[in-house]
Amino acid sequence: MPNIRARFTVAQVIDKGSSKQIVLQPQYDNTIPEEQRASKTIPAGRIDITVDNSAMFEQFIPDKPFYVDFTPA
Repeated sequence: MPNIRARFTVAQVIDKGSSKQIVLQPQYDNTIPEEQRASKTIPAGRIDITVDNSAMFEQFIPDKPFYVDFTPA
């Protein structure tokens, strides 16, 4: 199975008090070959994570893109 790299964008940040729930959704630029492959593999979905480290959740700004790599373990 090949590695898959997909671009996810922060769709929502939900304040839970001492932690934040981060919702990421896939976003693709079909002019980028790597993202063309990802859009065929992961056409839709979302990732929900909870972060309780303030230094970490400062990185998650709405509309900010992140690359997520899926590599077999």
